[in-house]
Amino acid sequence: MERNRRSAVTLNVSLVGSLPIVLLFFIGRHLEKQAFPFSHEEVVAVVAKCGVGEFVGDCTECKKCPVGEYDNGGCSFFKDTYCTWCEPLMHCPREELECSDRFDTTCRQCDCLDPIKGWGEVEVEYFRNHYRTLIGDGSNKAHIITQEDINANGVEDATFECYWNEDCRPCTVCTSDNPGLLRLDLEEGELADEQDINSPQDLLDLDGPGDYWQSVACSHEQDTQCEPCTICSNHEYTEKECSYFADAVCTACDYCQPGTWTHHECSASLVKEIGGDAECSDCSACGDDQWVSQRCWTYFHGDTQCKDCTLCDVGEVIEGYYRGGFYIGEPCVAGDIWGEGSDTVCTPCTDHPGVDAGYWESTRCAPDGEQDSVYSPCYVCTQQEWEEVPCQPSADTICQDCTPIDHCPRENTVCTDPNNQICACTDEEGCSSGHGCESPDFLGEQCCYMRTFTACGGLSYREFTARLAGFEGSGTEEFIDWCRAMCDDFEECMAFEVVDGGTVDDATGDAPLGLPNSVCHLKDVASLINEDTSKDCWHNICRQPEEDVNSQLLSDT
Repeated sequence: MERNRRSAVTLNVSLVGSLPIVLLFFIGRHLEKQAFPFSHEEVVAVVAKCGVGEFVGDCTECKKCPVGEYDNGGCSFFKDTYCTWCEPLMHCPREELECSDRFDTTCRQCDCLDPIKGWGEVEVEYFRNHYRTLIGDGSNKAHIITQEDINANGVEDATFECYWNEDCRPCTVCTSDNPGLLRLDLEEGELADEQDINSPQDLLDLDGPGDYWQSVACSHEQDTQCEPCTICSNHEYTEKECSYFADAVCTACDYCQPGTWTHHECSASLVKEIGGDAECSDCSACGDDQWVSQRCWTYFHGDTQCKDCTLCDVGEVIEGYYRGGFYIGEPCVAGDIWGEGSDTVCTPCTDHPGVDAGYWESTRCAPDGEQDSVYSPCYVCTQQEWEEVPCQPSADTICQDCTPIDHCPRENTVCTDPNNQICACTDEEGCSSGHGCESPDFLGEQCCYMRTFTACGGLSYREFTARLAGFEGSGTEEFIDWCRAMCDDFEECMAFEVVDGGTVDDATGDAPLGLPNSVCHLKDVASLINEDTSKDCWHNICRQPEEDVNSQLLSDT
């Protein structure tokens, strides 16, 4: 109640109004068992005199609870603060307890009566609770630890009693991966493994080399700090093994020199084994037709590794063609102890496309060669050649020139074999009557007919009129070629003659031929050239010597 209102409160408080205050006063005195000699008037005037944090009397300030106690009530108008001890906390001295109520007790400095001494130790309370430490004489099997066990081995050798943090939890023991080591499960309250423990000595026997060592001991402020035991590297050996309180000490191995390899390596990987130095051997050299698959190194098993060079497969002949063969794409490189080589790289040969496809193997793909097959187009004989040997899988076509025909240019000589050739117009330009003889003055597939611009001489033994003999062509050239065919049909025909109306002996006349009344005059005797220029004579120089005809022309000249 505010101070400026105290003066307004009268002492004439009714009995009904003062009764609750008086009752509270006596109840408070009874509950706390702590009373002060206050008068009735002082109690009635409490509202008018005391403020918050004061109690009746001389309005004394309520006391503050010391460390280890907490405010458990009081500090009312009728009594001082009631301080109660903090709830006990295992492994914490009473004078180190702190709390603000009965539920938040913490410890300022936990006990550490028996620090951790090595791997495998167990917190003492856990040891007692889980290993049935009732002392017996051995007659009761439930008493698995006897007084003699404790006297002989000592529980302290298997346990520790050191705690940290505000809740005084057990310090952590640095452990290893040894599955025999005991690990405490604080939540389950059981051992992490199921190994049988029948005595403290059994627990001691579980000590292993440990994978971790204690770098910082457990203190109230922090748990044990564990570091992995150093595993010496491949180039070190263990000079001093790892212990619970110290890491392993590693010493550098003496390396084998280049050109040698380690056949007995320097001991390095075990933290509790004292190792030795390396032993070296000279590097091996590979033999002929081998390559270095791994060069020689100084490390363990680092000798030169050799492999035989691969031989490429030759393949097989299938229906006259090599199939499935290989050639050397990259040759085998030997290498040496200082550098690795490489094996032969065999590359598949390209399959033969086949002669039917028009190809032959001009370059052979061989298993000991370094070139793939080369397939070239089979040569196709020209019209001026005949095929002596057809194209083979590994040989080109062999062609021979056609047998020459007199008065027929080579390019117009066409043949299929050495005995069957004709003179044909392979290029229509400049060809006369569809034949390829060297000039219009020669005619026939063998250029057997030579023209002169005068009559053949002698009598005709056969005559064929165009209309009566069935000439179906037209024009002079076709009529003359028809006459040539007539002469060819008769073996005795030596020449044929047509009327051209010429007037000179060095050019044909202009008379049209191929008319219905045009006549072919066949001769069966050797030509006797005369001076009649109205006719042209076609001499068969294959049936009579060309020299004879030419000699007559020269004599006339």
